[in-house]
Amino acid sequence: KDSILGLSEIAPLLSSVPNKKASHQMSNVIIPAQAGRHVASLIFLHGLGDSGRGWAPILRMLTRRLPLVRFVLPTAPTRPVTLNGGMQMTAWYDIIGLREDAREDEKGIRESAELVKRLVEEERSNGASLVFVGGFSQGAAVALAATLLHPEGISGCVALSGYLPKFLRSSRPVNGPP
Repeated sequence: KDSILGLSEIAPLLSSVPNKKASHQMSNVIIPAQAGRHVASLIFLHGLGDSGRGWAPILRMLTRRLPLVRFVLPTAPTRPVTLNGGMQMTAWYDIIGLREDAREDEKGIRESAELVKRLVEEERSNGASLVFVGGFSQGAAVALAATLLHPEGISGCVALSGYLPKFLRSSRPVNGPP
């Protein structure tokens, strides 16, 4: 049976993503593989101001089509976000501005990519032979960064409505010094 979802199946799911207030503690929502054992894991990162719990209903629906996949949904730490007037919210890194010439929080992106690296290592040690990373918006940017900075152990990347951080667009090696 084909396990690939078409856009017509995914679009209604994305429009129903709840935007619940996130916990102030780092936590992971784990959705076990429906088959009881897993051969693959997907670590999926939410967008700015959301939580892992906000994406759980959608990914639970995917377990029917992907019964051998375990989903790991971490929640970003709460931090001030410059773009939003310094308001405290869940964020993988600070967003200073939206203009192309705005400064970028490279340190925060690298720290979050390092967290993803540790989660990938945990999933590998828990028996997953394939570990994918993915995310939505800001979470997609971190998933892309983690894939480029720490490719060891990452089987693939899914980026939904995201962007490649500017510091990764340069010609220098991505795993080099900041």
